[in-house]
This record gives sequence, C-alpha cells and structure tokens, in this order.
Amino acid sequence: MTYKYATQNMTEKMAKAVRTSLAVSTKQSVEISKFIKGRTPANAIALLESVLTQKTAVPYTRFNWDIGHKKGIGPGRYPQKASTEFISLIKLAVANATDIGLNVNKLRIFNVVSQKGAKKYRHGRHRGQKAKHTHLEIVLVEAEPVAKPAKKAVSKTESAKPVEAKVEPKIEPKAEARPKTESAPKVEAPKVAEKAEAKPKTESAPKVEAQKVVEKTEGSEAKAPKVEVKSE
Repeated sequence: MTYKYATQNMTEKMAKAVRTSLAVSTKQSVEISKFIKGRTPANAIALLESVLTQKTAVPYTRFNWDIGHKKGIGPGRYPQKASTEFISLIKLAVANATDIGLNVNKLRIFNVVSQKGAKKYRHGRHRGQKAKHTHLEIVLVEAEPVAKPAKKAVSKTESAKPVEAKVEPKIEPKAEARPKTESAPKVEAPKVAEKAEAKPKTESAPKVEAQKVVEKTEGSEAKAPKVEVKSE
C-alpha cells in the first residue's frame, strides 16, 4: 500500500518523510505539528527534548477542553510519547535531505501533517477495544535565512540629544467675580393701548325756538317804564 502525501507540488529543494500507523494520539500530534511548524530541524528537536523533560509545555490551541493551564502559555501538556515519534521523524527527514544534496543549515520545516490511521483491535486484557493510530508526515525546504535589518551605530554625541526645556503654560489669575449690583426696579411704561378716559358729557342746552325768544324780548321791552325827557 502506497502512502499518498498531503503536500503536493514538491520542488527540488524539498525533502519529505512519513511514518504510518503510529500508536500515538492524533489530537496530540496536531498540537505538536502547530508547535514546530516553521522552525529549523535543530530548534524543533531541542524543543521536543525539553518537552520530554517537562521543561517546556506544548500549547494546546484546538483540543484544549478541560486541560490545565501552564505558566505563560495557557492550556498545555507534555505529550512525551508523541514527541519521541516526532523527533525520530525529523531526523529521518534531515537524512533524506542530505541524500538529495540539500544544505542542512538552511533547512526549515515547511509543512507537518497529522492524519488519523486505521483503528486496530487491542490484544490481551483490553481485547475488543480499538487502539488509536496516526500517520505523520513532514516536509523540509531549503530556504535562505531571513536577514534582520542591522541596527545603525549611534554615536554618543548623536545619542545625547539636547533636552528640550519644558515651558510651563502661564496660568492667568482668574478675574474676581464682581458683586452683582442690585438693578433698579423696572418702571413699566404706561400702556399706549389703554383706553382714553371717557370725558363727561356736557349737557346740551335745550333748543329754544326762534319765535319764543323773540316774544320774550318783546315782552321785556313792554315791561320797562318809559322815561320821557321834558324840554324847558
């Protein structure tokens, strides 16, 4: 039975290795795959060896239900059995890379795949139960190390920058609140719209007929005594 690699489009600068039907947990293998992906083979082996001595914990980012937290990383564990299988797998991939003629110092882990294998029945006391098996696959690639930008050497004269004097903002004294002068009571202007005072009506003189007035005048003349002047 031939194994079909999950990583396709392999180039001349890539080396691969696979181990099938390993008696390790698939969930632990997935977490270890995330932990070592993108690292150099030497760095990955050193980390996994520290996992065996329980100095470094593998962070669990997916299958972290009901898992205790470790200081500085959160949920994590020390999967020792799976770590030993990964160490041997990385060494196998490095040996394949040297056979092809790749530079070992420039190798990096390009891809790591963990897949479920066939479940086989156990023997002896646990007969009738199926055991977990996992297929592990790793791909290395020869890549140039990423050069970090060099830091510019700063001389002491340049580093000693003049300290800018802090100018404290001038705080102007607040103007004293003037006491409120009591304003004179407002005199309401007489309303223009007031109704003009009603003038008293003058009693009109009774109209006297012209004839009666004439009669009165004539009567008065008759009553007055006539004075005769005697001439000597």
